[in-house]
Amino acid sequence: MQKGIINYLLCAAAWLFCLLMLCPDVSADEAEGLFHVFKEPEEIRRGSSFSVVLSPAESTLSAFVLFAEYDPTDIMQAKAVFSENLRDAYIYTSEQDGRLAVVYTTKNSRSLPENGTLTLTFRTSADSLMETLPLRISVMDAAAADASPLLDEPESLELEVPFAPDPASDSSLLSLTPPVGTLVPPFDPEILEYTLDVPFSSASLVFDAVPADGATVRVNRKNLGAGGSTVDFSFTVTAEDGVTKSVYTVSVTRLTKVSAPSTAAGSSGTSGSHSASAGSTGEASSADTGDTDDLPAQSGSTLPTGAVDTVYVSSGTVPYDTRADRFETMAIVLISVGAGMGFVVFVQRFGKSHDPNDEDK
Repeated sequence: MQKGIINYLLCAAAWLFCLLMLCPDVSADEAEGLFHVFKEPEEIRRGSSFSVVLSPAESTLSAFVLFAEYDPTDIMQAKAVFSENLRDAYIYTSEQDGRLAVVYTTKNSRSLPENGTLTLTFRTSADSLMETLPLRISVMDAAAADASPLLDEPESLELEVPFAPDPASDSSLLSLTPPVGTLVPPFDPEILEYTLDVPFSSASLVFDAVPADGATVRVNRKNLGAGGSTVDFSFTVTAEDGVTKSVYTVSVTRLTKVSAPSTAAGSSGTSGSHSASAGSTGEASSADTGDTDDLPAQSGSTLPTGAVDTVYVSSGTVPYDTRADRFETMAIVLISVGAGMGFVVFVQRFGKSHDPNDEDK
């Protein structure tokens, strides 16, 4: 007897299980209710607005009353907006403290058009301390087109909308690298002012500036001034919150355009010597070696360190004009010596023939 009862119960359980498996849509429709959430936000920011979009799940729905309930300290404002195909109806909305009420009735007792949506928009408080924003949506007094009720009791939908993390307030630079030269002092995110010397050949600078995560950076200029002048490059870093800012300043000095001065040793003409010459205007011309930057100073010389743009370097051979001067000097000396010797011979030869003593003899 007991064995037969047990077998009967097992058969009944198996039949019920098969019935549930074969009819999943019925249970899903019952659980879904009159509305389903067509779209909800994944994350919201404090002080911003967000929307929840509802879509009717019951094709015979003709009238309903809907309430959206929330904490008034977290939500400052709420409103309801129907899609275009749902606006040909009698609609009433009311915003109260912590609750938005919507009353909807179609005209001529029609059912709601397909693909209609109801959008509930909420503006949050910037001072909310909650991690998530609770929202309760309730539907009641729903009726079909023939005025028959669709609900025995109100149905509710609970939502928990998460707040996004607060935007970062870090307005620092992670790195700041010039294309030439070295910052003084070395870069440190906590240090806001620097100096930088660059050669005269640099007319503009483009720094590599990396801000903190979520922050942005803008620079005030890229061109340099004249040689010997100093200009300030200002890097304004705005944090992710859009409020916090920091300004880094680099005072960039563009060195003057200089040339190596000529030396006395350069005129000796000895092999292996070098000379540097420049015009009276301070602009040097180039020959043999071409333009030169960052020419180092030699021990004991007056050649300055830093950037030297065009430098003339000879191979040690005396220029043609110098040889001509020497030939002219030698010719003058030879002519002078020859004239002197001729004068001496003249005196010795003709001076005795006119001596009165010789005539007496």
